[in-house]
Amino acid sequence: KQSSFWVLTAEPNQLVEVSLDRLEVLRRIALPGPAVDFDVCVEQPRAVVSLGDRIAMVDLAANRVTELDPGAAMTLCRFRKDGRQFLAAHRDENRITAFD
Repeated sequence: KQSSFWVLTAEPNQLVEVSLDRLEVLRRIALPGPAVDFDVCVEQPRAVVSLGDRIAMVDLAANRVTELDPGAAMTLCRFRKDGRQFLAAHRDENRITAFD
């Protein structure tokens, strides 16, 4: 398998996979809005992207994005080590929420 890393772009709003050895774009996944933060799961082909008022769950195997309304403005998001849940920090509160 080819080594790669992921980056966010702002115009257009995309999650982009880049090859590590040649620095070439391997694929682009359109996002439904500007991103605040993201994380890629090591254990499963998934990514999570904070869009501020929404969260985008990205199925990297299918290149599919599903939006989630957390009911509050979110900032940082991180997967647990096992990839079963991700944690998201609330922007306006001193609180973290876990999502399955």
